[in-house]
Amino acid sequence: MHEDVELLRRWQGGDEAAARTLIERHQAVLLRFLGASAPNAADDLLQELWIACVRNHEQLVLTSSFRAYALGIARNLVLVYWRTHARRGEPLDFDAVTLDNLEPSPSQVFAHDEQTRRLVAALRQLPLEQQLLLQLFYWGELSGSELARALGVPEGTVRGRLRAAKAALAQILGADPVAR
Repeated sequence: MHEDVELLRRWQGGDEAAARTLIERHQAVLLRFLGASAPNAADDLLQELWIACVRNHEQLVLTSSFRAYALGIARNLVLVYWRTHARRGEPLDFDAVTLDNLEPSPSQVFAHDEQTRRLVAALRQLPLEQQLLLQLFYWGELSGSELARALGVPEGTVRGRLRAAKAALAQILGADPVAR
């Protein structure tokens, strides 16, 4: 954790080797999260994320892991992306809107695996906030405490939201006749 913070500080000071090390260490998990959340903009959002990390590194709290910090930024970038790219000019309610409402194309992330395609399709039916939370938990591999820090809410709140999101996902998968 502290090594990543030091790499980020060195990167801000112009150390290209530190930048490469930090990017290589975290790029896969960040791109996986962004690709599942905003497939058509993942690469652009990843670039914005790295810029934000370098510009705002002093906001990284030392009790937080760099991965939690970066995935928190990624989540915020996804929400901004969908706000600005909504089909209609009206504001989006991320507790009600689903990814299928925003971008109804099939997931390209794990197309080779039927079980994963069903899971991704079910995730896309969840409200965006629940979808992003589950992606941060599973694909981002963040603990409850890391999620709490990334989202800026108490850990108990995160655990409650995770339970609700998992229950909603299970209901969708159970309602799918193919999943039975």
